Amino acid sequence: MKLVVRLTGAHLRRRAYNLLALAVTVFATTALPAQVVFHVDLGQASATPVSGRLLVFAKPLGPADRRPVTSVDMDQIDTHATAIAAQEVPHLEPGATVDLDADVTAFPTPFSLLKPGRYAVQAVLDRDHSYNYTGRGPGDLVSGVVEIDLPGKASQVLTLAIAAPESDPLQPLPNVPAALREVYAAAKADIHPIDFTSQALSRFWGRPAPLRGWVVIPPDYAAHPGQRYPTVYYTQGFGGSLRSLHDVAVARWN
Repeated sequence: MKLVVRLTGAHLRRRAYNLLALAVTVFATTALPAQVVFHVDLGQASATPVSGRLLVFAKPLGPADRRPVTSVDMDQIDTHATAIAAQEVPHLEPGATVDLDADVTAFPTPFSLLKPGRYAVQAVLDRDHSYNYTGRGPGDLVSGVVEIDLPGKASQVLTLAIAAPESDPLQPLPNVPAALREVYAAAKADIHPIDFTSQALSRFWGRPAPLRGWVVIPPDYAAHPGQRYPTVYYTQGFGGSLRSLHDVAVARWN
């Protein structure tokens, strides 16, 4: 004997309704990651509009960590120790605020997926897009460090209030050999800074691309104005900076 069950239109509608109700219930009870949005404003670090690559660093805090935390930066040994979110800022007026969604461009994971806990957070505006090569440099704008529970709503504003100071390139770095240190004063008169905006790179990047460097002339250059000299062009490799390039200039002069 066969049992045949026929579903009428009413039964089909009731079944569809039950399935929809179940789907809504499951969706409503599933916890979604909390979106993390940081509010960063331009404080007293600059009296004029700025632009650059906005970076937000977040490092988990433990009971053994010393307080107050004065800086949060990438760990070059353990690259997953600090989370980093980034966003381009084409124009930021003094006193204005920009919102950074820390899930859009982030490493090693979107901030909404961070392990819940207490974090030390700091914002940096990389004005010349050089952080990838030299880290924080002169002219970059930095906020203070704040402690925030993440993931979650980052209600505390990060204020760019400090401008990283320019270092004196005429003073040798600690790793410069003693013999080279002795010629710094003599080389000073023959090493001249250059600073200009590259039209080709500006067109490529769609933003002003400044280039800075040094021109080294021979010690007797001024005494022989009519003499022609060969020209050598030099650029540093990965990790080099304007500051380290000055040490190269002194070495070439010597």
